[in-house]
Amino acid sequence: MSHDMSAEYHLEPGVVGLYRAGRLGFEQEASVEAHLLACARCRDLLRPVVAPERLETIWDNVSEQAADRQATGVERFLTRCGLSEATARVVTTTPSLRVAWLAAIVVVLVLAMLAASSGKQGVRWFLEFAPLLPVAGVAAAYGPATDPAHELTVAAPYSFLRLVLIRSCAVIGTCVFLTGVASIFLPAGAPAMAWLLPSLALSAVSLALATRIDPVRAGALVVGAWILALVSTRGLGDQRGYALFESAGQVGWAVVLLLSVAAFAAWSHTDHRSEPSS
Repeated sequence: MSHDMSAEYHLEPGVVGLYRAGRLGFEQEASVEAHLLACARCRDLLRPVVAPERLETIWDNVSEQAADRQATGVERFLTRCGLSEATARVVTTTPSLRVAWLAAIVVVLVLAMLAASSGKQGVRWFLEFAPLLPVAGVAAAYGPATDPAHELTVAAPYSFLRLVLIRSCAVIGTCVFLTGVASIFLPAGAPAMAWLLPSLALSAVSLALATRIDPVRAGALVVGAWILALVSTRGLGDQRGYALFESAGQVGWAVVLLLSVAAFAAWSHTDHRSEPSS
């Protein structure tokens, strides 16, 4: 099925053939069914070759699973905070907010704090690594490589950019909160919050690029650029090694953040219906 998120995309012949043969997985079948609900043209295409009983059975399975799914405690909390039920579900089903992923972040932050306790070099490692956590989360927030329900998500009548924005903001907020808590335990005198602005700027760049290319690829580009920046500024700055985190560097990150937000807004406005190519 075409990944164009507009109302003009239709089932491709290859998908129709696999569907007729019963060779699609449940998620792909559900994706086809979700598309058929809104597309009379594709319904007409399939009607002569698919038994109505089979369509009804598959749809009954999809609707039954959707009806049986109970809202989680986090979903209920978010709805009480003012989010709609649909948005709350989008947030709680974000792949990079699952327990295993969050546990991995906590473990990494604990190890980073232990390294930081070893002295100035350890603190620098913490500052250099912390901005990458939300970038990784943004990369894992959407896409076939990370989301097991990606095909179903693609078929859902939900804006791609809105989906990525909501999931990314949830991931960034969670990562920033956890890293901020970890920063409290850095050695006295360390620039404990110097990672925050670079972190937000890199996340914004990832989010802006995700409107044009696959989010995982966007994250990889940002990580590569960050490593290049670290290598090229090694030994620079008043405290030798902290150039990216000192006053001039912070101003630069503020500019990058503003430009990335502007780019995301502009690209969202001009191409708000398209999904980036993989």
